[in-house]
Amino acid sequence: MNKYLKLAAVCFLMLTLMCACSKNEEVIIDDSPSEEEINSRYDEIMNSSGEELLSEDYNPIVDSFTTVDFQLTMTDDTTAFNLPENSYAVITAAATKFKFFDSSLQGETFAGSFKTAKGLSLMNSVAEFLSAYKVEQGGALCRADDGSYSAYDGVSFAKRITFGFASDDGLGFSPIGADELQRILKLRDPLLGGGIDSSVIESIVSGKQTVALVDLAVSDALTPSEVTISRFDKAQQ
Repeated sequence: MNKYLKLAAVCFLMLTLMCACSKNEEVIIDDSPSEEEINSRYDEIMNSSGEELLSEDYNPIVDSFTTVDFQLTMTDDTTAFNLPENSYAVITAAATKFKFFDSSLQGETFAGSFKTAKGLSLMNSVAEFLSAYKVEQGGALCRADDGSYSAYDGVSFAKRITFGFASDDGLGFSPIGADELQRILKLRDPLLGGGIDSSVIESIVSGKQTVALVDLAVSDALTPSEVTISRFDKAQQ
């Protein structure tokens, strides 16, 4: 991982702790996290599965989806993190919210504008997202208000557009076909915003090692107002 990004992230965490302590100088007991606890939390969020951020052989123009695409970076390149197993991140205009599907685990909120590993942000159009991830015609589904799904044709208005990728080994990814993607979304969508237990995750993965989903919440101008990247992983034996 780029040492300057790590230094910036650690400084950000330490500055947050210092500011929190300075707000109340009368507190005698210092219950702030120790350096060891901070480093442990940092490693958990920033270094998912020991993966390096933006590996040298990653090419966002050629690669449709790789493990690097689980990385999110602040648009000014000061902070970056990888999604750990069974977690997701929601990019909004003001911040990126990181959460685990296990609601008992604490997530994080990073203030500021973020972009994907492909350099895409909320300034990019839906068409640009689909092109960058090499989503072919019919490879993305849109969800209607009645809960039904249909292939996104690139023209029709849709409030949420989703496409996905699956991996047998957690390394190489292939696009998920429309029928399989619809099956996955019918399992996941009713639970959006809440916890997703291990049995549902196992059903979503269904024999694969990792499933990745990209959701675009779309405005009338066909520009995402919110981007969600989700990672589902088979339970370790």
